[in-house]
Amino acid sequence: VLNAELHQVLYSQGHSAEADAIYQRLSEQAGSPLQLVDSTCIQIASLSQRVRHEEAVMLGCSLLERLGVKAPLADLDQSLQEFLTTLPDVFQLQALYYGVIYYRAKLPEIRPESAMERELSIFFGHLAAGALERLPQSHEQVDPARASVAKLMNRMVYAANSTTHFLLSPWLSLQLARLWIKEGYCEASLFPLAVLGIVVISFRGDYAQAEQLSRTALMVGAAREDSRETARSRFVYANCIAHWHHPLEETLPEARAAFEALTRAGDLEFAALTFYASQSAILDSGTQLDELDAENAMALDFARRIDGRHVEQTYLPVRQLVRALKGQTQSPGDFGDAEFDETAYQAAVSGDPMALAYFHLYRALTACLFQDEATLARHAEIAGTLYMPIACHYATVLLNLLLSLTLIQGLASASEIERTERLELLTISQGWLAARAKDAPENFGHLHDLIEAERLAAL
Repeated sequence: VLNAELHQVLYSQGHSAEADAIYQRLSEQAGSPLQLVDSTCIQIASLSQRVRHEEAVMLGCSLLERLGVKAPLADLDQSLQEFLTTLPDVFQLQALYYGVIYYRAKLPEIRPESAMERELSIFFGHLAAGALERLPQSHEQVDPARASVAKLMNRMVYAANSTTHFLLSPWLSLQLARLWIKEGYCEASLFPLAVLGIVVISFRGDYAQAEQLSRTALMVGAAREDSRETARSRFVYANCIAHWHHPLEETLPEARAAFEALTRAGDLEFAALTFYASQSAILDSGTQLDELDAENAMALDFARRIDGRHVEQTYLPVRQLVRALKGQTQSPGDFGDAEFDETAYQAAVSGDPMALAYFHLYRALTACLFQDEATLARHAEIAGTLYMPIACHYATVLLNLLLSLTLIQGLASASEIERTERLELLTISQGWLAARAKDAPENFGHLHDLIEAERLAAL
């Protein structure tokens, strides 16, 4: 018990190497796998913060197997690979972004017998039968062993999102939702229900259902626990769901409330993640660059205090974006200065797809604002291939805008076949953006109109 408490204290103080040594001692001394669950959840968070996501997920899968649950990694990985290799040639430029988001109806479905499709079918069957409406009244789950398994799976959800085993994250969330539906409520099922909002958007394009799932998680959390899991659900809502239906400014108080609650609960990993939502909201709705500068400084300071290298790497491009827009970098629109080298940064974060996605996205934005079309196209197209880790972030709206601009600027020099393909993709983009503008005109209407004006001008 003392070693478990020491492990948590060292993690909370950002002493990661010392915490690793204590966890090793705990794993050697544990009399049963159940005794390791709490400490392993902390260790998974610690590894994820240090961009060791694969190691974190493998640690979780190993303990899950000892607890009687085998994650179908090979099946999930095969499903993802089959999906990517069946994309039409028209998606070679920005395969993941256009393939995943827009052409679901035209792409072959994931194998019906696959673990992922099986879980999706079961879950949507439950929803059709009214399971979501019954969840707030469900009884408490009483089996402590099942609750421990759920807690471990819960902690793996975010780590899996940044690994090559991308489909493990939605699979875990679907498993936990089914556990709640079939066996009753446990605290570890709350956050995954909110995460399923991302899943139904990514796999079914159902934004209304995503809002309902997240709202249900927040409502149940406030009524039953109002705990760390409620705060984690609030982070998901602020970062991935709320902006599809509500003015962007309203996500700021949600993100800040989540940060305060997560900090009090000692969930430092997720507290640091809340700055994704707050920085994106300020970038698009703030009135002064200094607002974003201050938020970013707070985000970087918090990341460094908790040894959160993953979020620090992801938030550094925001700092360079502000500096570029203030004219403080070496060249107009460039990110390079005395503290930041673009080439060295990309090499340093090569194993962190989310950090790379944000770097290329914000580098494309500065290129757009400084009218550097070649640089805009290069970085926007790379960001498009890194879509998965930032699925449903508000940043994907910026990605849509920048990719649409690259499609338009390439029309003049395109061959007849390529011109047709670009216009087809642009039509799909605008259809998606028009649907989002119908739900939240304050966030998307002006972007749709801007692209439409540029498209008409190019034609």
